Amino acid sequence: MSLLSIPAELRIQIYEYLPELQHRHETISCYSKLTPPICQVNRTIRHETVPLIASNSSFLIDIDGPPTFWNSRISTWLAALGPQSVSRVRSLQISRHWQIPLPMRGQGHVGFYVRLEQRKPRRLTSKSSVKSTSSFKPEWNDRFVLPMSEGMWEVTTGTYPFARDMRGMRLDSVEILAEVVRHHLHVPTPVDREAASTGDIDRAGLTTGNVVFLARAIEIVASHPVSTFDLEQGQEGRKRRHMTWTNMEQQLRELSAQSMATATMVDDPDVPSLRRFLTTY
Repeated sequence: MSLLSIPAELRIQIYEYLPELQHRHETISCYSKLTPPICQVNRTIRHETVPLIASNSSFLIDIDGPPTFWNSRISTWLAALGPQSVSRVRSLQISRHWQIPLPMRGQGHVGFYVRLEQRKPRRLTSKSSVKSTSSFKPEWNDRFVLPMSEGMWEVTTGTYPFARDMRGMRLDSVEILAEVVRHHLHVPTPVDREAASTGDIDRAGLTTGNVVFLARAIEIVASHPVSTFDLEQGQEGRKRRHMTWTNMEQQLRELSAQSMATATMVDDPDVPSLRRFLTTY
């Protein structure tokens, strides 16, 4: 019996039991396949299985390299999923290394990441609270940046291979990056507001614009490394570090302002503003 001869409702239930569609960890690179073989059988099966892959997978994208390369790769990945399936993505992590010139790149080359995870709605009872439902353990505070939730999304940032690396203001950089991302996800577009009012989960999910914004914000942070080898503590050294930071912050603000241009809550007083430059530098 052909799979296509079975009613679509039964095919969807069969897909739920296929191992290759369950709990996938997809690393998007130039060598990876964008979809498993079952999605390449025909258009009907592809249309039915791609949304399941999007909702059951954790996607990891490393955007090291020229912007033209990873821009093309992200665009290809988004096109392979399609807008409807992108809205079903529940977990996405994008990582990047700071742009450090050789030979310093090989001396503890540090990267950072941003992870977006969609939270499952939980009904609070008399024995539960927002704090008690969090999976982040207090003993992790010294090694990871505390995940912060904004609406339906939980945003986590960090550095690697050294967790919470404070050299060269790296920890400060990823923290302000997380703030920019949360700020972006907090400001709904007219489509988001309509989806929230109608309960349309698919339309209220992740969008291609969210992914592009995240990649651009990460690129801005990566292109503004504060040197850890600058031993000059005089006026010139502090001025260089201050200029690097303020340039990064300004570009992030401009990117955030562009994303807010299409939103209807630009003048909302509840929308948080990005924090200013406050360091000893």
